[in-house]
Amino acid sequence: MKFIGNYKDWLDDSWISEILKSDGQKSPKDLLKNNSMHSEDIRVEKAGYDLNAFYYSLFEKRDVSFKLTIPGLPSGEIRWWIVKMMPGQFMPVHIDPKIGIIDNIERFWMPWTDWDNGHIFSYKDSIICNYKAGDLYTFDDPEALHGAANIGLVPRITLNIGVIRNNI
Repeated sequence: MKFIGNYKDWLDDSWISEILKSDGQKSPKDLLKNNSMHSEDIRVEKAGYDLNAFYYSLFEKRDVSFKLTIPGLPSGEIRWWIVKMMPGQFMPVHIDPKIGIIDNIERFWMPWTDWDNGHIFSYKDSIICNYKAGDLYTFDDPEALHGAANIGLVPRITLNIGVIRNNI
């Protein structure tokens, strides 16, 4: 992963407050119920994870009252989702759904909360830590295995972004 810059001044405390107070989509449970399954889920299920369980909260545009115009990104079609992990929640290692079938995609990751002891983000063979709220990173490989966990004592919130570039 490559660090791009910090955009903490762009973050709005009301967004974080809304995410903390809301349930969002209980993943993977709600995704299964809504028939939003994909091949990566099948691999996770074969590993022994219960897809009817609630591991983390997922928020898409339809789940929030605010609109995002994300700074620091290249031009293209922007797709974003927010992940909230309360203490004890996690996301198994995976490749993001549909990333492998979309050409010319760039992936970005921005924590909305400062790193705290117990906040884990695994990317390829590294653990990313000591990040600050608003730090923007790009994936050097959008199809790399990654996962996350919160074995800490405070909530962990991240913004996940895909930019589909038409001019590459």
